[in-house]
Formats: sequence, structure tokens, C-alpha cells
Amino acid sequence: MKHIKIFLPICILLIILTGCKDKTKTTTCTLESDQKPNGYILNNKYTIYYSKDIVKKVEINQVISSEKNDILNSFKESISKQYESNNNLYGGYTYDVKVDKDKLEANITIDYTKVNLDKYSKDNEAMKEYLTDGKLTKDKLIKLYKTSGIKCEK
Repeated sequence: MKHIKIFLPICILLIILTGCKDKTKTTTCTLESDQKPNGYILNNKYTIYYSKDIVKKVEINQVISSEKNDILNSFKESISKQYESNNNLYGGYTYDVKVDKDKLEANITIDYTKVNLDKYSKDNEAMKEYLTDGKLTKDKLIKLYKTSGIKCEK
């Protein structure tokens, strides 16, 4: 009986604390671009992870299809340089880029809990419009994506 009196309040406390924890939610965005006249087709999927409207991270799966290896290798070099540079300057970026036959697949993660958004917004003035109290919000990120033709679920 004594154990039940101690155990029951502990269980109730754990249930309450678990319910209070911020839940991470996701939303998905896509960009499809048929650039056959330029020799490739682009398909991007963006998964936004956020809590209380503050973006925690974005995972990007980018697939570029082309019958021309020089196009795929050019994209591979460009993507790798871009994200290596971003990571060196601001932190929080990881990426993996592979070319297999007629397809390039890049998986990029931007961990906004590690990105130096102050420095990023100083280097990219337009980014300030998308920050609230120095943090990137889901709604403002979606607004930014829409200006680039990216479609997001509601």
C-alpha cells in the first residue's frame, strides 16, 4: 500500500510533464521544375520541423534527373560548394550529394537551432524580413518559399 501511495503521484506527474512538452510538428513543401530544354528535371521536397511556429530544422531531398553526366556533375559541385560554404559561415548545415546513372540525389539538413541567424541576416539583409525576435517562423519560411515558386501544404 505504501508503494502505491508513492508510485501513483509519480505516474501522474510524469503524465502531466509529458503532456506539457512542446510537440514538434511538420509541414511539407515541394518544388517541381521541368527544365528539359536545359537538360534536366528538378524535384525538391522540403520537410519543415517546427514547435510553437519556430522552425527547428528543414530537411531537403533534392532529385535532379538528366541524361547528361556533365549537368549532374555540375549540380553536384555547385550544391556541395554552397552548403559547405553556408556551414562554414553560419553552422547547422549537413548534406550528402550522390550521382547515380541519370540522377543526382542531395539530402540536406539545416538545423536552425545551430545556424547563426544573426550573422546570416546581417550577410543577407532580405532575410531580416523573415525573422521574428531573431528566430525563423514557419509562416515566414513558407512565405519565403512561395516567393521561389515552392508549394506548401496547408
